[in-house]
Amino acid sequence: MIRMNDFTENIRQKMIAERFSIWRNFLLDLEMTAEKHTVVRFPNCASYIFSTANIFWLVDPSFNYFDCKEDDIELNEIASLINQKISFAVITHLHPDHCQSQLVKKIDDPSFRWIVSSRFADEFNYRYGVGFDQMIILKDGESTVLHDIRITAECGYHNEAGKTGYPSCSYNIELPDGIKIFMPADIRDFSAGIPDMSEVDYTFGHIFLGRDDANGKDFSQLYDFVDFITRRKCGSVILTHLYELGRLSHDLWTYRHAVMAEAEIRKKDPEIKVYIPHFGEALHLCGKIEKYPAVFKKWSKKEQDEFLANLGISVKKEHELYMERAIAENIPVVEWNCIAVRKVAPGLRMEQLKKWRKAGGRLLSMHMPDMFFENDADAEKLFAETLQTVIDAECNRVTIHVPRIPLEQMEHDLDKIAEIYAEKLHVLIDNKIAVGIENLHMKPHYQPDMTRPFGFIPEECITFVEKLRELTGSLLWGCHFDSGHAYSNYPYSEKYDTAKWLEMCGNYLNGLHLHQFECMVTPGKNHLSGHTHICSGNTGHPNMYWIFEAWQNGIFHAPMILEIHNGRESNPFSSLQRIKRMIEL
Repeated sequence: MIRMNDFTENIRQKMIAERFSIWRNFLLDLEMTAEKHTVVRFPNCASYIFSTANIFWLVDPSFNYFDCKEDDIELNEIASLINQKISFAVITHLHPDHCQSQLVKKIDDPSFRWIVSSRFADEFNYRYGVGFDQMIILKDGESTVLHDIRITAECGYHNEAGKTGYPSCSYNIELPDGIKIFMPADIRDFSAGIPDMSEVDYTFGHIFLGRDDANGKDFSQLYDFVDFITRRKCGSVILTHLYELGRLSHDLWTYRHAVMAEAEIRKKDPEIKVYIPHFGEALHLCGKIEKYPAVFKKWSKKEQDEFLANLGISVKKEHELYMERAIAENIPVVEWNCIAVRKVAPGLRMEQLKKWRKAGGRLLSMHMPDMFFENDADAEKLFAETLQTVIDAECNRVTIHVPRIPLEQMEHDLDKIAEIYAEKLHVLIDNKIAVGIENLHMKPHYQPDMTRPFGFIPEECITFVEKLRELTGSLLWGCHFDSGHAYSNYPYSEKYDTAKWLEMCGNYLNGLHLHQFECMVTPGKNHLSGHTHICSGNTGHPNMYWIFEAWQNGIFHAPMILEIHNGRESNPFSSLQRIKRMIEL
C-alpha cells in the first residue's frame, strides 16, 4: 500500500513540477497543431485545450488547484497566453479543479466568451466577476454556435445520493467536420437519464468508482460507471480526471482505476476504443477511432530503453556548449556538423568526446559537407578535413546529402556520380563507417519536372543507395531519412508522406533527422522554414506518430537525430526531454 501511495505521490509531484511548462508549451504551440481536424490537449486532470483548425478554445480551465499569489508569474503568463490565443471556454461546473477563479479573473479580453449553464450563471458572475455580457448562458437543450462549433447544454450528473446537490452541466459538441463529442463531466448520479441518446464519436469519462478507499482492490460503483459511460453509443471513450491535486490518497483516482474501467468497457463492447491520456499528451479527434494513438504506451521497459538509446541530437552550432550538455545529460546519440566542429580546437574536441563516451555516449555521427564535382579548393579542403575528423573521432556513421544534380542529368550520369561518391568516401567504408544518403526537398525556384534536383522521392534515394552498394559490395550505404524535408516537399509530399517514406525505405534506413515546422505546410504556403522543436508525440507538422509506429512495427531501427536550430526552442534539448517524458511516463 505504501509503495502504491509513493508511486501516486511521485506522479502528482511531477504534475506540479511540470504544470507550467506543459500549459505554456501547449498554448505557445497551438499553431503548430492546427489542422482541419480538432486536437485536444490534456494539461492536467480535467482541463482541456482544443484547437479546431485555427480556432482555439478551452473546457474547464484550471491551471492551479491551490490559491496562489496575485502576482504569481506563472499564472499571469498562462492568463496572458489565453487572452492572446483562446476564443472561448466551456464550463461544466465551478469546482476549483474545473474552473479556477484566480485564472478566470485574469482572462479579461473583452471578446472572450464563457459558455455556462443557466444553473450557475449567477454564481459565476458573483464569485468570478465575469459580466453577463461575456457569457453565453444556456438552458438544458439550448445550443450556441461559435466558429462553426455547435455546443448544446444538457443536464448535469454531479448530484450524489445522500449529499447536497451541486449545479453542473453536460455538453454535446459538434465540430465543423461532423465529429460529435459527449462531455458529461463529473458523474455521481449514474441513474440519471441522458436526454440525447444519438451516437457520438467521443465520450469523455471522468473516473469515479464510488466512495470506497481508492487504495483498495474492489469498487462498488465500477460497473455503474461503465454502464453510464457506454449507455450512449460511441466510437471512443476518453478516460480522464486522474491524479487530482486536491484529493488525498484514499480518495484519488489513478491510471490503475482507469485501466480497470477500460477492461470492463472492452468486455461490454469490444468495438469501443478506449484512450487514457496522461497529462501533457495530445490527441487528434478523427471519427470513431483516434487518428494518432500513443503507440509507445504499451511498450515494455526494454522497448523504451532501446528506442531512447537510439535518440539523440544534432550539434549544429555552439559545439562546445552542446557537447557539455550531451555529457551532463547522458545523451547516447550525437551528430557533429562539419562546419561547427571546425571551430573547436582538436584537443578540446577529443577531450569532450572522451568524456561523452565515458558518460554513456554510444553512437557518433558526422554531417558531411555536400559532395563536390568540380575543382573547388575550399570545398575539397573542407571535405578532406571532415573525413579526417571522422576517422580520428572513430565515428560510427556519417550523413551526406544526395548529389545536388538535376534529375535529367542524373538519369544519364547515375553510374558516374555514384563512382565519385564511392571513390571519395571509400575510406569510410574501409573503416566500417556507415554512410547515410539524405533526401532533399523542393524550394521556391524549383519546378516539379526534370530540371529539379535529384533525391526528392524515395525511389531516387533507394536507387542511388543500391548503385553504391553494387559498386562497393558493401551494405554500409543506406538511406538517411529527413522527415522535415519530406514534409516540406510539395507536390511530392502529397504522395510521399512520412509513413510512405518509412514504408518504402524500410531496411535501407540507417539514420533519421527529426524536426517540425511552426505551422502546417499547405499548397499555398509550401516552402516553410523547418528545424523547429518537436511539440508532442502525436501532433505537429509532420506528425511524429508515424515514427513511433514504424519503430514499434520493426520497419526501421536506426539512430534518430533531432536536428533543431530554429524557432522558439532553437536547440534540440527540450524536444529530447519532451519525447523521453512521453515514453517513460
